[in-house]
Amino acid sequence: MVAYHGVAHARTLLPQGNPKFLEAVSTWQKRLGAVDLVLNVWGDVQRKWQALESILVGSADIRVQLPEDSKRFDGVNADFVVRRQAEHGEGRPRLGVRMG
Repeated sequence: MVAYHGVAHARTLLPQGNPKFLEAVSTWQKRLGAVDLVLNVWGDVQRKWQALESILVGSADIRVQLPEDSKRFDGVNADFVVRRQAEHGEGRPRLGVRMG
């Protein structure tokens, strides 16, 4: 989705235009690219985490076979769940960039 909008903004760069406007568009393209990258990585992390969670939390057999790993995962998983819920509850992402 972000990539599609980036292409749409790139089209505005084709004709000669106001250099200040072109600079602003370029800056926003970079920011949107960074957001797109972070969202893709975050999605990958969540998918992989869900797979691990189902194996290490949902399987009693694995918990018996790997008690130390299961205990360690429980602690890390609790922290991950809190962070995931906090980010979801924020209502908007914290981008680390000044908007505007």
